[in-house]
Amino acid sequence: MSVNTFFNVLTQYWPWVMSYFLVLPSLAAVIGAFYTPALRRQWLDYAYSMVIYGAAVPGIFSAILVFYTLFFLRGNLLSVNALIYFLPLLSMGGVFYLVRRKVDFERLPGFGKLSGLMTLIALVCLATLMIYKMVIFVGFVAPIEMLLIIGVVLFIVLKKAVNKISS
Repeated sequence: MSVNTFFNVLTQYWPWVMSYFLVLPSLAAVIGAFYTPALRRQWLDYAYSMVIYGAAVPGIFSAILVFYTLFFLRGNLLSVNALIYFLPLLSMGGVFYLVRRKVDFERLPGFGKLSGLMTLIALVCLATLMIYKMVIFVGFVAPIEMLLIIGVVLFIVLKKAVNKISS
């Protein structure tokens, strides 16, 4: 199954996909209604983590898709399927906002690894874009020392992201 086939299947079942991404912020709001400072239960932290992971994984995939379409395919984002490209990002943002209002992310189990994964994916996307554009940049504008500095900084940041994921 190709990615386009997968998107076509998701488009055929758009009511289910839309309801999934609308239920996640609703679940975060419902859990937040029960989450008070006096009633900090571990099961509520796990429930928040499940909602965050349920929104973050498709949201990260959607962010990568938007990045790839915008910078590599040079596609028009006005003509793409909003259900596939933007709804997961909006749902992820809504869930993160609702959860952040009630609890510190560091308290939630597994969030350190998730934030490390998001950082690593963002850095890999930026590094891929830099390499894609590097031929013109290094050849005509920057000296080779600049490339070395960029490589060292990128390595240090990627190393910290990997340590955050594996810790």
